Amino acid sequence: MKAASLSSTLLSVVTPAGATSNWPATKTASERQLLDNWLNIQAINLTRHARSLRPFTKDEFGTSPAAPSEAHIEAVNRLIDRFRSQVVDQVRWVEAAASAARREPTAARRRVLLERKEMIGNQVLYVEGIWDFYFDLFVQRLSSFGERLRSIGLRLTATKTFMSASAPPNLPPACSR
Repeated sequence: MKAASLSSTLLSVVTPAGATSNWPATKTASERQLLDNWLNIQAINLTRHARSLRPFTKDEFGTSPAAPSEAHIEAVNRLIDRFRSQVVDQVRWVEAAASAARREPTAARRRVLLERKEMIGNQVLYVEGIWDFYFDLFVQRLSSFGERLRSIGLRLTATKTFMSASAPPNLPPACSR
């Protein structure tokens, strides 16, 4: 579903049918409180989701030769943290829209909130996908495929070393042309 259509759908849920841009003054205090709580929770949920992308620990995947090295884990944590900190900073944009919508609960303010929430929420899901990729990769190294992956890595390292040697290798006479 496209971003605009999802935001429109959500907006129609929080804007009563036939309502003008402002909630009518006849709304009860409990309805206003319910809307205020809902608006507040939108930013809180997104903030929690963004902050839930935790760093990996060196002991999380064991100490076997197939386990990722501390350098691998640190590199991935730096990558994830760079994205995570950007997303956490952008969540403030959603918090500002939620505050504005709480002060002035117009349809336009709620629309801005939902559009920002959806955009930043998609970015959080993107970073979460990167986190999931590395988690799966590290876990896969510990599975029955771990030894195969390790041997492929060793072969690639040997090939790279072989290819970067300054002098060409001495080939047997049958192989040289």
